[in-house]
Amino acid sequence: MTSGEGAATLGAVAELVINLSIAQRSRHIYGGEHVVAKRSAARAAETLRQALQLQAPITVHFTPKAVFCGSHCLERGHPIY
Repeated sequence: MTSGEGAATLGAVAELVINLSIAQRSRHIYGGEHVVAKRSAARAAETLRQALQLQAPITVHFTPKAVFCGSHCLERGHPIY
């Protein structure tokens, strides 16, 4: 993988993490059957599909304070948060 591909994958994973967070909050606030929750979940699923088109499989590890995509760490201070 080239560094450009790696950066694109990292960006896609960052977007996925954001959309997963939004989907989780929407489901918690509105319930799983609400249109907002369904739309947020669909957006997260589409983001995952796009990320997997760039690289498959993608290894992501979550900790309470950071998300790791391969050897790259997206810490709480990272601009995606």
